[in-house]
Amino acid sequence: MKKYLSLLCVLALCGCITTDDPPVIDIPDIPVATNTIPDGVVEAPPALKQGETLAGYGRVNAWAVDKSTLVEDIRACAANGVAIYHIEFLSCSRYSPYGNEEAKRKTEECYEAAITECRKNGMWLFVSFANSNTGSGKYGDKGVPLSRMGELIDWGIDLIQKHGKENVIMQPMGETSGSNGSIEDKIRRAFDGWYLVNNRGSRPNSKPSWAKWNAWHPWKTSDNVPEDQIIVSDTGMIIQELCYGLEGKGKPDGARTWAKKLKDKGVPAVVFYHFKYAEHDPDTIRAMGEGVK
Repeated sequence: MKKYLSLLCVLALCGCITTDDPPVIDIPDIPVATNTIPDGVVEAPPALKQGETLAGYGRVNAWAVDKSTLVEDIRACAANGVAIYHIEFLSCSRYSPYGNEEAKRKTEECYEAAITECRKNGMWLFVSFANSNTGSGKYGDKGVPLSRMGELIDWGIDLIQKHGKENVIMQPMGETSGSNGSIEDKIRRAFDGWYLVNNRGSRPNSKPSWAKWNAWHPWKTSDNVPEDQIIVSDTGMIIQELCYGLEGKGKPDGARTWAKKLKDKGVPAVVFYHFKYAEHDPDTIRAMGEGVK
């Protein structure tokens, strides 16, 4: 007690405190963290294994429209047991960065956000780099083939390589066919040593030596899909079966039922392909997670 009184006297003499009023301590506000894992941390994603089905989801063509919506998607996936977020890197139709500098800027910004969030949350970012249907004019496509997008493809390769291969599933091309095979080969060689997936012909019958898995696109939820391939709802028929139109919100009950059916079959992953929907859809994300529990 004597030591304490002596210390108070010294502080008072020094002007540090007065005897009239108690000292006022300024305590700063403590920020509320929205994600407690610091930037730069890489949490390994779960392994893809036949018999241990992972759920996936992605607003595949509208993924780079808005960074905050993308981050909201991925955090909702992490919170609901959805381990894969799927994107079409070069998008399609009005979302394509071809000839659109603002879309390129958003693609750069959103890719960095997507891979950062997936690594923080121990998820896979499933990147389908290009799509062989580009140039077909279907679904609002701009009618410019991949063969005329060499500069854009090189830009995209550099961008993705800059951020590294951790937590990335790389599909060089979706639905590869015809002369686009040589473009797929170029993209594949650029990502040699990454975790690669093959989707030649949309429903491949054999797996090339460079691929870890095939991705397979069913026509309908009732299709008898192979047990040893990643199943992605990427055809016009199944998109409309699982969504309210090609550009509409998902149907959670249908998504849950489909995911559960494929979990019971034991496929390595079942992925909901939200074709051109640009808004956050928490109900469908939740349903996909529930389907594989």
